[in-house]
Amino acid sequence: MIEKISPVRNPLTIIAIFAGIAEVSGTIVLPFLKEQNQNIFIWFLIVFPSILLISFFFTLNFNNRVLYAPSDYQNEENYIKVFRYNEIENRSQSIEVTRSEQFELLWNETSELKDSLSEIKKIAIDQRNTQRKNNYKYIIANFANVLKFTDRMQEKGYLFEVFKGVSGEEKIYTYEEGQSIWLGKSIPLEIAKDLIIEVHDFFPDIKYIRITGDGLDPKSEPYFVHKQIVIGGATVTAKNRYKLNVLSNDDFSQIAKSTSIEELYEIIRYRYRQP
Repeated sequence: MIEKISPVRNPLTIIAIFAGIAEVSGTIVLPFLKEQNQNIFIWFLIVFPSILLISFFFTLNFNNRVLYAPSDYQNEENYIKVFRYNEIENRSQSIEVTRSEQFELLWNETSELKDSLSEIKKIAIDQRNTQRKNNYKYIIANFANVLKFTDRMQEKGYLFEVFKGVSGEEKIYTYEEGQSIWLGKSIPLEIAKDLIIEVHDFFPDIKYIRITGDGLDPKSEPYFVHKQIVIGGATVTAKNRYKLNVLSNDDFSQIAKSTSIEELYEIIRYRYRQP
C-alpha cells in the first residue's frame, strides 16, 4: 500500500499536501479543542486555504514555471531551456529598465540642478545690480502721477526720492515746468540708459538732458551731483542757463542702442551744439 503512494515530485504536490493537512486537521482536531479556541481554529481553517488558493493563482499567473518539476516534462532539457530563456529575458528587461530609470533620474536631477543654479545666478545678479544701483541717488520732481512711476522703478531696484519743493510746502510740478534730466557723469552706462528710456516712455514731455559738469567750471558743482540723476529738472534752467536743445525721438532711440558711455554722451552733447 505504501508503494502506491506517489512521492513528492513538484511544488503542486506540496501545495496539495498543505491543503489536505489543513482540512484533515480541521476534521480531527476541532472536536478536541476547548470551546474558546474553536472560533480561532475555525477562522484558521477558513483563511488559510483561501490564502493558499490566492497565492497559487498569483503564482500561476506571473511565474507558472516554478510549479513544475523537471520530471513533469517528457524531455528534461525543455525544462532547462524554459528557465534559461526566462533568466535571459529577465536580465535583459532588468538592464533595460534600470538604464532607463537611471537616465530619467539623472536627467531630472540635472534639470533640477540647472534650475537651481539658474535661480542662484539670477538672485546673485539681482543682488549685485541692486547693490550697485544703491550706490547712486535718484531724485524726481513731484509730478501728479509720480508715485506710479516710483513704484514701477522700485520693482527694478531704483529707490527714488520725490522732490516736493524748497519752500517747505508740498508742490505739485507740471510737466512744462520740469522737462529736463540732470545726468550725473559718474552714473554707469546701464543705469543711465535704463532710466532715460523708462523716463521717456513714462514722461514723453521730458526732452532735455544735461550731463553734470558740462559747460561749467568743474569746481562749481559739488561732487555728489555727479552720482545722482534728477528727473524733472527746471525747463527754464535747461533753456536759458545751459542752452540745451530738445532731443528728438530718434535721439532717444540712439540712446537706447548706445554701447558705451562715450557714445551716450556724444548723442546727448550733440544737442548742446545745435541751434
